[in-house]
Amino acid sequence: MSHSPNVIFDTILGKLGSGEIKQWQSTFRASDDFYPTQPQSHQWHVYTNAINTLLLGSFARGHTILDWDMFHSKHTYSFLHAAARAVSGSTVYVSDKLGEHDAALIKSMSVAGRALRSQNGPAWPSADSIFVDPLDDAIGKPLFKISNAVGGGSAGESGVVVGIFNFGDPVARVPGAGWVSLDDLNHATAVSAGVDNSKDFAVLFAKTQKVVVVSRNEPVPVVVDSGDAEVVTFAPLLQTGDNFGGAVGTVGLLEKLNGYAAVYQSILKTPETDFASSVTYSAGLWASGVVGIYIENPEKVSAVRVDGKLVATAANSNNAQVSWLSETKILAVDCRANGREEIKDTVVE
Repeated sequence: MSHSPNVIFDTILGKLGSGEIKQWQSTFRASDDFYPTQPQSHQWHVYTNAINTLLLGSFARGHTILDWDMFHSKHTYSFLHAAARAVSGSTVYVSDKLGEHDAALIKSMSVAGRALRSQNGPAWPSADSIFVDPLDDAIGKPLFKISNAVGGGSAGESGVVVGIFNFGDPVARVPGAGWVSLDDLNHATAVSAGVDNSKDFAVLFAKTQKVVVVSRNEPVPVVVDSGDAEVVTFAPLLQTGDNFGGAVGTVGLLEKLNGYAAVYQSILKTPETDFASSVTYSAGLWASGVVGIYIENPEKVSAVRVDGKLVATAANSNNAQVSWLSETKILAVDCRANGREEIKDTVVE
């Protein structure tokens, strides 16, 4: 695809992430075209985009962004493509026929008219996926993984997002098992993005919204049906000490494939380190939505505020804006009611 006229496409590029258009960006195609009517092409399309990034990713810096091409949101392989685009750090756009859209899938990839994509450069295949052919029936089609750094504005605030793909037959739905961890992110990206793997992380599964907590590079088991995909986000947690009792940290926007991409700030203030009157956790996001905050000990929470407005006096008090998801220890805060696109502070005290 030639992306013509360029002025239209360049304008779209300026809206793919946070902030206004500050400079023109050029695109660099990473694969062959998207062929919606050729079943054998879709898994190959995702695979070649990822493998080609090993070379082309070196050019995708500054003014250049990789292009993983279009896809259809209502298609047998739509989620496979969507998961790949969400993690890729590339352009995100669909070429649906008029009236043939999966609105829920598109919504899971975007917010406020902009794509939720990684801003730290292109995604790379995980090291254990590079030299194994995930399309080879003879070896049982092992899971294929691509990873990227995501979110955060300062060192230690960045998370990691991993796309896991099973390139088997989508009709058979044969489950494939594997592992995912922080080690799936290549070292260069981890260093440049400031990922601190000495912390504990809340691990969010996009499809099920399941959350588990891991220490450092502890691997997490994952099962993906053939022809399907999963997106897993590692969100850094902050240790509050004895006053607050455990770990706290945002997992980004819930119900999104790459919700941590909206996070630009994750700050903890304590009486010991910041002369604060109490322990306060604050998450800043460039887009509004339902913000998920992991809280190890919810009984310690005395107030929840959104941009200064008190919305709850306890973590486990459910109301129109706040829901406590006890199974995952996630406080879901609906920030859309304040009518603003940007959420500067979702505060838990």
